[in-house]
Amino acid sequence: MSRMNQLWLATVMMWLVAVGLTCWNVSTIEAVALARDQNERLRKEMMFHRQYMSKLESVNQTADTFFLPVDSLKLGFLGVQSQLASLGAVFGLENFKITRQMGQATPEQLPITVAFEGPLEGVMQFLFSLREYPYLPIDHTRIKLSMARGAEVAIDLSLQFRLNPVEGFPAPPLQTTRYPVPGEGNPS
Repeated sequence: MSRMNQLWLATVMMWLVAVGLTCWNVSTIEAVALARDQNERLRKEMMFHRQYMSKLESVNQTADTFFLPVDSLKLGFLGVQSQLASLGAVFGLENFKITRQMGQATPEQLPITVAFEGPLEGVMQFLFSLREYPYLPIDHTRIKLSMARGAEVAIDLSLQFRLNPVEGFPAPPLQTTRYPVPGEGNPS
């Protein structure tokens, strides 16, 4: 190999090393910049939590009051049904009917319809008393006034609940997949 070829080879090798180091340097700089951004975000989040810890705790406690803790949906519904029937009896309401729409239930909500009759004053007291149950928000209210019977009322409520975890059992999945049994066709 001639002296000129050796010089060209050395020059090419030096340029390859320079380009390689430049690429490595750029990727290292990007990784460091990303790490700094993440560190800054975490630092700001920690400062926010320290600064607003008491407010965050009170917000969480307030949010928990909007959900009734229950061991099972049926037991929760029976408890609410009993509470509403007792409340209706206190205000002189009659023909008290409570139905649930299981087909429209979600993992944390059960639509309920409450229907009853009674004097207008009792109806209004019942409606005002529902404020004591933040886990029963009113979706829709229908009131039909009658001179003979007072007021006929139908209220659509949403029972907002959270299932209490059972010790030793994992939490139920929000969505399950049905797998076909051997000898069975595809599920439809």
